[in-house]
Amino acid sequence: MKRLAATTWWQDAPHNKTRSRAAVEASGVLWKTWWRLWGFPGIIISAGVNNGDSRPSASALSARQVTRRFDISTRLAATPADVWARCTSVQGVARELSPWFRMTFPRGIEDLTPPNVELGKRSFRSWMLLFGVLPVDFDDVTFVEVEPGRRFVECSTMASQRVWLHERIVEPCDGGTLITDRLEWEGRLPGAELVFAAVVPQLFAWRHRQLKRNFGAA
Repeated sequence: MKRLAATTWWQDAPHNKTRSRAAVEASGVLWKTWWRLWGFPGIIISAGVNNGDSRPSASALSARQVTRRFDISTRLAATPADVWARCTSVQGVARELSPWFRMTFPRGIEDLTPPNVELGKRSFRSWMLLFGVLPVDFDDVTFVEVEPGRRFVECSTMASQRVWLHERIVEPCDGGTLITDRLEWEGRLPGAELVFAAVVPQLFAWRHRQLKRNFGAA
């Protein structure tokens, strides 16, 4: 899928052919308008429906065909090592999500890399607390791949999602580091997918804005 700067769109899902073309086009216009008004400079995003493309990403690790995806990339004025240390630490995750959400973690875990997590097995259940207080979902955190210093892939289940895939890539670029998040999900109910379709882009745009505040833009 082509990546565009400061634009996003949603297309009709393969399993939902009853949705009209006009509705799909209207949703795309709404997303484009939202991003032009509230988008953050230096952040590149793309979004859509998984049509079974052969992109070598986290999607290949799921036995199911997930139905929604969202990608976002940001250039940061920091070394890949510094960015990796921040974004894989419990404290770093908390800062990215604050003040909208807080994830719970078992005592004693300070970073989300082996040996603190075992690949291919559920590491722990993390509750998603809205405004740090109200439980709204949980994530049975399961990491399936970790390339230390560069990449991790989480393939988990949630209360609301049959599949939740989060791939984060940290790689060098001119002036610093390019960080990319790739998200794919399949809701347990149609309504759950729609909620995530509205929340995930805004939440991860916020997370990348927090990273830019911490490291600066490259």
